[in-house]
Amino acid sequence: MIYPPLFKYEIVKDDKVNIALRCDVKSMEDIDVWVAEFGKLNYLNWNVQSSVPNGQRIVCSKKFVCQHSGFQKPSISENQKALSKNAECSTNVKAVIKLDTVSTRKKDSFIKKGLVCCIEIYNHHTHTIKSAESLRFIPAGDDVKNMFYEYFDSGISITESQKYHEQLLELKEDFTLEYFSNGGINPCIVRFVIGMIFGEV
Repeated sequence: MIYPPLFKYEIVKDDKVNIALRCDVKSMEDIDVWVAEFGKLNYLNWNVQSSVPNGQRIVCSKKFVCQHSGFQKPSISENQKALSKNAECSTNVKAVIKLDTVSTRKKDSFIKKGLVCCIEIYNHHTHTIKSAESLRFIPAGDDVKNMFYEYFDSGISITESQKYHEQLLELKEDFTLEYFSNGGINPCIVRFVIGMIFGEV
């Protein structure tokens, strides 16, 4: 696992499946940034399952599930599409920001260090991670979306914009064929345009 370098952290437990760490994430916004960056670094995408924006004994908490979980998706047997994200994956990330008080500092040495956030990761994917099949489902980030908007605004057709974008990817120093499969940097143009039309992008 690669962790976001934007935040300080200490690993408390790591047996490859159950991982616990403390970090200096301090707000719901920070949690979102940490999880999004964690996803990018590890070729994963996460969906929010639940959240507590204002707690009594905690500041806040948020739980994310792998995009290949069964959360809010038809079951594999009920799926009518040829492709489905549902691999019934149970991998999840839970972030809890603890209160920083005189009392909690006495009980929790990590709070003294400013590492007020507890992050627990259950890392047991039921699917491949860096295969073309999994990478295609990673959604494009805002930077990639804006690139395509610029292509369209400059008069490049849908088909040509995909070709042009892939040519730009090939010019990168660290280019690998994996780039073409990764929806986060090379989105399926048909899905992208449908998302634009229906306001999903």
